[in-house]
Amino acid sequence: MRKNVIFVIVFIAVILGLVRLHTISSDNEKSQTISINGIANIQYPASVEPRNDIPFELLINPEDKALLPDSVNYEEFRPNLILLQKGFNEKNNQLLKEFPNIVANAILLENFNASILETEYATSLSDNINRLIEQNAQRTTSTISDWRTLPVTNINGATALRFEYKLENRNKKVLNIIITYLFKDDKQVELTLSAPNKDLEKWTVIYNEVLNNISIN
Repeated sequence: MRKNVIFVIVFIAVILGLVRLHTISSDNEKSQTISINGIANIQYPASVEPRNDIPFELLINPEDKALLPDSVNYEEFRPNLILLQKGFNEKNNQLLKEFPNIVANAILLENFNASILETEYATSLSDNINRLIEQNAQRTTSTISDWRTLPVTNINGATALRFEYKLENRNKKVLNIIITYLFKDDKQVELTLSAPNKDLEKWTVIYNEVLNNISIN
């Protein structure tokens, strides 16, 4: 059971070290809803949109990509959902250098039940997440600082574990990361925000809106 959860977290931690970011402006159109793997429904505001049509390699941090073998199939690491600024132009090389984003993954966990998180296992899992993300950061050009583990909460019937930290690369560029793992029965949804300091406030509002409207089936 624990092995399955940790495997998923390692996968997500690798993604976090790779994806980079840009800015969005909000509008007043109605929000949209998308289903992920038949496991969860995610509602998002009209200022962002799903962009799974973009080759995932384009969204990878070039500094970290240089550390990976040429034979890597980047599509194997694609999140289930990538939310970017509405109208994001992936052909704009300048834009690709820094763009805020929200990514989501939803899976079934073999032999797992979320009720275990009502025990000390939640603390153990949180410690393992911290350790594994630290280890994965060591394989990239970035370092982790300001790690925060927030109290366990409940969101729409799911147990939520939330973590916040900063990633700083060797050029002193800082990204703010917020990850929330939602567990319900044998289902897990992971929602991650990455944003530079200048975009953090605006994107945190969007992130919280998306998070609070996730419905796990």
